[in-house]
Amino acid sequence: MSEDNLFTKLVWNEKWRGGKKQIQYKHLIIFDLLKPEDKDKRICDIGCGNCILFDILKKEGFPVANMLGVDYSESSIKICREKGYSVVQRNFWDLNIKCDLVILVDVLEHLYPPNLVMKKIKEISKEAIIVVPNFNFILQRIEVLLGKVPFQNKVNRGGHIVWFNHKFLRNLVTSSGFEIIKEVHCYPKMYSKRWKVITKFFEKFPNIFALEFGVRIKAKGD
Repeated sequence: MSEDNLFTKLVWNEKWRGGKKQIQYKHLIIFDLLKPEDKDKRICDIGCGNCILFDILKKEGFPVANMLGVDYSESSIKICREKGYSVVQRNFWDLNIKCDLVILVDVLEHLYPPNLVMKKIKEISKEAIIVVPNFNFILQRIEVLLGKVPFQNKVNRGGHIVWFNHKFLRNLVTSSGFEIIKEVHCYPKMYSKRWKVITKFFEKFPNIFALEFGVRIKAKGD
């Protein structure tokens, strides 16, 4: 195991050892990108963590038998297996699996180079749901102006090495032989009824106000 992989493994083992990570906005926008027919598909969650996404899918009637989790952390694998999910411990680049729909939530920013990451995703599945944090979010811009390390680049984020904004994500997807089927971005308090009006304003400027970008993509020609 290389020094880089060893560091990564230690970081994520520690992160998942507590096993108490809660549902976040990035998990909620997944449901705006799923289709009813996805319940009949083999779904693979890469970087599954403590399988909190599978917990939500299970409550929504998705068959556990159709779910496969992948993570690099021994701690997270242990948690997921205790919950009764099928999971495998693999480095992303060592994956040799096939599924109908692959989901990556806050994973792509940890992997490099992005064009080869997309090529690997296409080998796993012709359809994917991808969620990445927006590194151009307004509060992070302000932090940079104030001479601070922006939130997404802090050590406890686990090694964010690829910075995503709206244009970069779209260009990466289309240049990698995928087409975007649907986009759903997450904005501050977007699921609050009181914030519906302000969310409409935020949606006009995703590079400034979006917390996360979510896309459902499909390989061109399929």
